[in-house]
Amino acid sequence: MKKICLLVMSLLMTFCCTACIFDISIFKKSNEEIADETFSTVIEAIESKDQTKLLGLFSKTVHNEVHALEENALELFEFIEGDILSFSKAMESGMITHDSVDYGKRKKEIESAFNITTTEHIYYFDIKECTRDDYNDDNVGIVSIYVIDSENWGKDYVYRGDAEWAPGINIVQ
Repeated sequence: MKKICLLVMSLLMTFCCTACIFDISIFKKSNEEIADETFSTVIEAIESKDQTKLLGLFSKTVHNEVHALEENALELFEFIEGDILSFSKAMESGMITHDSVDYGKRKKEIESAFNITTTEHIYYFDIKECTRDDYNDDNVGIVSIYVIDSENWGKDYVYRGDAEWAPGINIVQ
């Protein structure tokens, strides 16, 4: 009987330790990894013109606030001309993180800038996503995507949208 109890206890401890290690590894994901994964999914959605995949990245709050989100996704698919050849971060300054803690509650947002090169054009993207909001879980997800054709951006610094962060998909022409 003692052996069975020890075996059960051992299995429970192993399970608990494994679960703790797994949970901790989730929180060790860097801001860059999070931004890269999000943008990779955006690229996959654009390439396959998968509206469901793209819209699934947005927060519930954005879905509730932006009534034309589905139309905007279709407009984005049409806006990106040609086949995607490559995409990359917009230099080292291409990511900004806002992390706040107030009364033990945390909110974290990541702004990331990327470039896409297609057979037709180069496009600049700026994405704001909320990765954690202890105040309101509905805010977790992409808040805003800005995209512009490089021909319409004559500056020599990273494209940052209009800094207004209008929710949804914002195509600047």
